[in-house]
Amino acid sequence: MVDGLAHPGRGRRWAGVGAALATALLAATACTDAPSESGAGPTTPPPIPVLDTTPWPMHHVDGRFRGANALGAADVDGDGHRDYVTNYEFDQRWVLALHPGSADQVRSSWPTVEIWRPDPLVAGNGKNPESTALGDLDGDGNVDAVGAHGFSDLPEFEGSAPGVHVVWGPTRDRVRDPAAWTDGGWVPATVDLGHPHWVTTRDVDGDGLTDVVYGGRRHGGAGGYDLPDLQGGNGSTTGIAWLEAPEDPARRRDLSTWQLHRIDATTPSGHGFVFVDVDGDGDEDLVDADADFDTPQDQESVHVYERPDGDGPELRREWPRTELPTTSDFHAKPSIAAGDLDGDGDQDLLTQTATDLVAFRNLGGRPARFETVELPKPPQIAQLARPVRLADLDRDGDLDVVGMLVHQDGDLPADRAAVFVLLNEGQPFRADGWRLLPVKWGSGTTMLIPGFGEKWDQVDVTDVDGDGDLDVVANCEEWWVEPKGEVAPFPTEGLATTAVAVVWFENRMGTPREVPREADGRVTVEAESPADARDSTWVERSPVRGDVGTVSVQALNGLEPAGGALGPEATTGWRYAVDVEGGDYTVWARVWEPSAWGARLGGDASDSAWLGVAGAPPVVVGDTPGGPSDRWTWVRVAAPVTLDAGRHDLTLQVRERGVAVDRIVLDRDPSAVPTD
Repeated sequence: MVDGLAHPGRGRRWAGVGAALATALLAATACTDAPSESGAGPTTPPPIPVLDTTPWPMHHVDGRFRGANALGAADVDGDGHRDYVTNYEFDQRWVLALHPGSADQVRSSWPTVEIWRPDPLVAGNGKNPESTALGDLDGDGNVDAVGAHGFSDLPEFEGSAPGVHVVWGPTRDRVRDPAAWTDGGWVPATVDLGHPHWVTTRDVDGDGLTDVVYGGRRHGGAGGYDLPDLQGGNGSTTGIAWLEAPEDPARRRDLSTWQLHRIDATTPSGHGFVFVDVDGDGDEDLVDADADFDTPQDQESVHVYERPDGDGPELRREWPRTELPTTSDFHAKPSIAAGDLDGDGDQDLLTQTATDLVAFRNLGGRPARFETVELPKPPQIAQLARPVRLADLDRDGDLDVVGMLVHQDGDLPADRAAVFVLLNEGQPFRADGWRLLPVKWGSGTTMLIPGFGEKWDQVDVTDVDGDGDLDVVANCEEWWVEPKGEVAPFPTEGLATTAVAVVWFENRMGTPREVPREADGRVTVEAESPADARDSTWVERSPVRGDVGTVSVQALNGLEPAGGALGPEATTGWRYAVDVEGGDYTVWARVWEPSAWGARLGGDASDSAWLGVAGAPPVVVGDTPGGPSDRWTWVRVAAPVTLDAGRHDLTLQVRERGVAVDRIVLDRDPSAVPTD
């Protein structure tokens, strides 16, 4: 155990669950990537200083469906901005989120289009979409989508259709029309060959055409390597493979003409791999971290596949594989990052475990030689982890680390930086060569389903708002609420999921927050713009189907006090600063209460928060029996407050789960009632 971080034994999705109990126990078992055992003893956290602890704003891109499980990027509509495709594993959709274009609009939910769903969308016809990516597969100049679908013996929840699947994209002027996207079906060579759960597009053979590269686990293998017969399936392995695009453009939409080539036919897990020229020969090699349900613990490793030279038959056979030495303990599906960390011209590699950053320093040569450097994590990020990328976040000319964590047993503690940046101080292979910048703090237990929680899956680093610095786009696989219960089969009528699914974190390094000032006797505070978000109990929300209508913050977490509402001491909440001219102020808050929230809450049980003004004890905002539901209401705080001229703090803390707050107003006119 490291800083209270336990390392339980390897979990299994359906281990020991009989068919009659599977539905009842879905909440506790479905699709939870449990960690492997750890043999690591205690480590001493490195002396890494923690910089500004105020998180970056987390803006809502899309959150209508459950199980956001991919983040494929491309400029689909040709406007110069990156758009994203996400497959929602538990709701069976592929959804394209289109960048709105302007910096103002990008902070609200993005326009989306469902580009694929099973037809018909009925029980038993699920397809278990595990991963999606974008690229022009047929060479017509338009962006298409490709997905990796997996096996499941509970298709009513996950679906089951192992194979690689293509959806043909329309012309740019029609990308927002769902009917314009054409289902191309499955690539025949991949059907029932393993359990694909990672896919990307690449020109592998250098012929100018877009190929497909994918990987995955064993067909029926999610029970774990030591219980191979517990589930069904045919036992075939996905390994890592690529699909070669036909040279003749007229044949590319005939998916039977795409040729399958195995890069590694037997590796237990191909997931999160990257392409990078590690040996400096001008072509891209492939790097994978093999650690999944099917991977025996003594085989969990990082390995490099050297791309054979040229375009001959060697390229279409299995590629030479080199294992990189490490003593770190991996858990399911770690990610790999690549980049020149030390500025010597060679591409280094990096991954993370619960306890370490594992760096592979490229020493050059052909084949490339690597030195393994294991850097103990500081306690703020000592947690099960998956996504990692290298990028220059502080614009100082060297590469920093962007990393993300995942829950353990449903909990991602509030003292862990669920999203973080490690700033490179010029000594990247030293434990003290970094500075930690928290981007988002852990949200605790976000879901009522045992074993589900805040689980970051993939990350893209790009300038979302066009201000010249790099932001962070990410998808969170497990963090949702639905009025009919947090687990329900995907065809269930009336599902209205509210999820943290696809978001982006705004890089605010060096950008001071504007402090709201009094004007004409009134000061207005936007709830989504705190001076300091001291925990992650509030989540920024913006309009999507079934949501609250405007950019606001919502208590989207799993805090459930025994016997009623939370006390003000339960959370640290968000802090706001205001500049006032002084006097007596009436305080108002614009509040929205859901009529139903997570099946057991809503209405009077989800209509209040705690508000503190200028250091006074927090008071209840809302909590009006029989008040309106599912619409915005201005609520007056119990009593006026007297403030001296100058700057004062406000605090907003969670009292009841599900409530949303849009604005807070301080007004010197006691008869004025806000209307907007």
